[in-house]
Amino acid sequence: MLISDEPAVYREGEYGFRTENLILCVDDRETGHGRFLKFETVTLCYIDTSLIDVSLLEERQLKWLNDYHETVYKLLSGHLDQDVRKWLRMKTAPLK
Repeated sequence: MLISDEPAVYREGEYGFRTENLILCVDDRETGHGRFLKFETVTLCYIDTSLIDVSLLEERQLKWLNDYHETVYKLLSGHLDQDVRKWLRMKTAPLK
């Protein structure tokens, strides 16, 4: 099943933002507790980090974002010319 994941925050009369990805629900594993599924990201686009306050992220959230950006870069960079590849590397650089 292909679905969209659209986490968002809206402050009435102030601002709002949403990050949207398409994700695919696929088999993961089976354990003594039953069959489990997981999501695989289909959309490959960097997430704009310019408004992220890294100090508010938990370590696992920061790791997820950095891992996601590395995946985006690795899967797309080979299809790009040198200038666009450099731009994408900058956009997907790990946050500290």
